[in-house]
Amino acid sequence: MATLPPVPAPPFPVYRLGAGFGGERVVDGWNRLGDGVTGPLWFVALGHISSSGQFAVVVTDGKLSDHAPDDAPSRQATALGDVAISVLLGLISTADASATPSGPLPSPAEVNTLANALGEAPWVSAVLDLDGHPRPFWIYRVGEHVAGCADVGAMAVGFYGKRADLLISTAGLVPVNKMLQGYALPEHG
Repeated sequence: MATLPPVPAPPFPVYRLGAGFGGERVVDGWNRLGDGVTGPLWFVALGHISSSGQFAVVVTDGKLSDHAPDDAPSRQATALGDVAISVLLGLISTADASATPSGPLPSPAEVNTLANALGEAPWVSAVLDLDGHPRPFWIYRVGEHVAGCADVGAMAVGFYGKRADLLISTAGLVPVNKMLQGYALPEHG
């Protein structure tokens, strides 16, 4: 198995679970603008796995411009929706459909519609700690599995996972250092 190259230092704060979380921390993924190899980093996802099986993947979108044509929506305008799509797809990919007694998981085809409906049912508002301050998040829940997102000015932040909101309520979300120290890189074969 080959290890991925180091994650480039992001030009924006990347959020993670706070120091109160003592479980495993991994870089879940990242993406660059442009050719995907040399462009600026715009997206980072950090995974957090507890010994009890709870987990949270925290996604930060830096809202960097992709130099889109004038008639295309800017990353500034679409970042929150992009994070909502990302966390909903993450929820679908990680939740066990048989373990969601409160309702069915959304289908991949429903994700764009749900992301465009932030602020409406089935999304609910919740206040979570972000960098020591209460911040409203939009939460989508299916059983123990939850996805959430918030616009935090220069970035959009989201999360998904099993009881992820409880992990965040306990540890809070704080910016990680620019070199993402303390996070293992995933291996790909």
